[in-house]
Amino acid sequence: MSILVGWGVLASGGFALLLPGGFQVFLWVLGAGVIGCLGRPGPDVIPAVLLPSLVMSLFGGTWLAVAAWHAEPLATWGLVWPALLAAPVLWVLHRARPDPAWFWAGLTLGASGTGGWSLLQVVVQDAGRVAGHDPLHAILFGNLALMQGLFCLAGIAWGWRQPRRVVWCGVLAMGALLGCLTSLLSGTRGGWVVLPGLLAICWMAYAGWLTPRRRVQVVAAAVLLIVAAVAIPQTGVQSRLVLGMEHADRYLSGERSVATSARLELWRGALMLIGDRPLLGWGDAGYSQGMAELAEADKLDSATGHYWHAHSDLLDAWVRRGTLGMLALLAIYLLPIYLFRTGLRARDPGKRALATCGILLPVGFAGFGLSYTFMVYPVGVAAYTGWFCLIWGLYRALPDNPGDSPPTHGDSPPTRGQSPSPGDSPPTTGDSPLVELMAIAGRRGGLPVRQILLAQGEQDAFLEKRQRRGVDIALGGEQRKRSSVTDLAHQGQ
Repeated sequence: MSILVGWGVLASGGFALLLPGGFQVFLWVLGAGVIGCLGRPGPDVIPAVLLPSLVMSLFGGTWLAVAAWHAEPLATWGLVWPALLAAPVLWVLHRARPDPAWFWAGLTLGASGTGGWSLLQVVVQDAGRVAGHDPLHAILFGNLALMQGLFCLAGIAWGWRQPRRVVWCGVLAMGALLGCLTSLLSGTRGGWVVLPGLLAICWMAYAGWLTPRRRVQVVAAAVLLIVAAVAIPQTGVQSRLVLGMEHADRYLSGERSVATSARLELWRGALMLIGDRPLLGWGDAGYSQGMAELAEADKLDSATGHYWHAHSDLLDAWVRRGTLGMLALLAIYLLPIYLFRTGLRARDPGKRALATCGILLPVGFAGFGLSYTFMVYPVGVAAYTGWFCLIWGLYRALPDNPGDSPPTHGDSPPTRGQSPSPGDSPPTTGDSPLVELMAIAGRRGGLPVRQILLAQGEQDAFLEKRQRRGVDIALGGEQRKRSSVTDLAHQGQ
């Protein structure tokens, strides 16, 4: 069963953006795994899935209840059913306990696939902005690919500990680069605005495992990539930035119909409607009608009639579904931050990598939702729910380790074959002075992995030498004892 669920995890990461309706299909596949898990022995899953299942179900139930009030339950059901499927998906993942390698392999495949597809659109089809299958237009496609790329970046720490770490780190790095490249080629400025904050989360998670020299190299590489992305015209970054500044200048001069500045008009209109019905909102049809009436009354620019949502997740949820709906959306944003809050300091690289992804997910979606509405698209709800379930299910399936206490600054990641230490104190029993010194320095200065491995080898040699010496001493003592007995016997004669 674990292998079958693992294939589902692989497919959900590898083909979600490459196939039409990929996220929804694979959520149904993983949810259907409940049938295979029934009657099979497994760990108790209630504590692990209770809180996330309740919060996700509360989100879906609240939106459905408000929609029923506005006589629109069927349309909202098509939007929120992935959130209501979170409980069985989490249950399956915790019972089956698939290897996290399925997840990282799927992300690598998916990010690389979207990157290759994007290059094909630009080079062969001469596309101005790359996009996926409907409804994955450029904004959705670019931001979701960016999330895949950042997940791959976070997974490099897990790959470093694997037996084939060169292969894993190589493919994960390639996935990170191609995922970010897809975002650039999509021309999605909202994702670029959020990117520094997302990279800061990765830095918070892993900077303590880097030496000062490595930190300088990482920052220099990041700056070089950003400069190259802006300087190379083929990426489209230059033109999109210039267009955004032009739209801002036209808006400040009094023009309200330009695409970028129209968001400000949409937000202003949404706030006016919220003031009239703050608790239960207007519903889908009521929102469209209300915005049209504001435009007819010359309270809004007529260009707002070309847009069917508020270009802000929280504002759109508030104006359509009221205060209750907005708070329910905010709850599913805050849920992963609460669940993964301690994982960013876990000593196990696998747990820290998954926790980093768990924090990146809500911060990324909330950031994208500042200038666009993701949660009015079924694929947006399905992507958020699917990734959250996968990350939390795999994270909880990993064994708890007492060494997951907060490490000191400069901790180096455990190397292959080495278990995380249970605390911050260096080993003292049976270790040579060099190993003890290396352990202390490794915890406080972030020694490179090569030096840690050399220290481990020196430790093994020292212990083996001491063991041989102990055997020699024991044999020598036995021989002296026999000689003493023989001398006494001769004296007695």
